Amino acid sequence: SRYDTEAALSLIAHHDSDGKLWSNERLLQQLNTYHAARHQIRLDPESRNARHTHLSEDGLTVHQTLIDPDDLNDWSLHLTLDPEKSNEARTPVLHLESIALI
Repeated sequence: SRYDTEAALSLIAHHDSDGKLWSNERLLQQLNTYHAARHQIRLDPESRNARHTHLSEDGLTVHQTLIDPDDLNDWSLHLTLDPEKSNEARTPVLHLESIALI
């Protein structure tokens, strides 16, 4: 597989905020849908530029634009921060909500 989903899943909460489990299969399905439309996610310095990361005013929601080779940039990761679990864990606990068209 082109994606290390196990490593990715180790960085996020096991469920989205609705309680739906993030399995390897679910993550691969969303990544494969992205890949079929945009071929790859760029990882160069421009793609990591802070202007592609959008935080809500309360700091609890993150939209990370996925930069593609054609610069269509019309997909994003949507994550939410779980403040209660983050306080308990003493580290940010993020829920991946989706990988989808903007």
